[in-house]
Amino acid sequence: MKLSDIKINPTNPRFIKDDKFKKLVKSIKELPIMLNKLRKVMVDENNMVIGGNMRLRALQEIGYTEIPTEQFTREDAIENNKLAKKLDPEYKDKTYEEQCRELIIKDNLEYGQNDWDLLSEQYEKEELEDWGMDVDKWEDIDFENIKSNEDREANDKKQSVTCPDCGKTFEV
Repeated sequence: MKLSDIKINPTNPRFIKDDKFKKLVKSIKELPIMLNKLRKVMVDENNMVIGGNMRLRALQEIGYTEIPTEQFTREDAIENNKLAKKLDPEYKDKTYEEQCRELIIKDNLEYGQNDWDLLSEQYEKEELEDWGMDVDKWEDIDFENIKSNEDREANDKKQSVTCPDCGKTFEV
């Protein structure tokens, strides 16, 4: 879709500060395939952005004139209601407008957390920073005592222990 046909959402509650915006621009320049395969800008039936306002701004900054988009239609909303009902019979249908509002928020939620020990085993701090990752928590890692995956798995296995006082066996 032509960038000139896409409208920034004026009610988007997310913003991006200069340093993070620069990281986003850099990220797109270094791995533009993500736009096609993973993070297309999503627009509604009026070509207003539902997901990807910051990506759109970054693409404008870079000089793109056309970008990959995904349009969320009223038919998609109907299909979503059907799929959601299959997964949860208690699900209550939502209108197209309700789903658009929900998508705006859910596009920006972060559900997971980073395993800093695992990251430190597999990546260099500078590498992650270069890719735009906020590594402030990196300083909290005790690199001298990092356990390997095998050590962690061995520690995660439960063992049976018998109490010497009462004779009861417990899994620990």
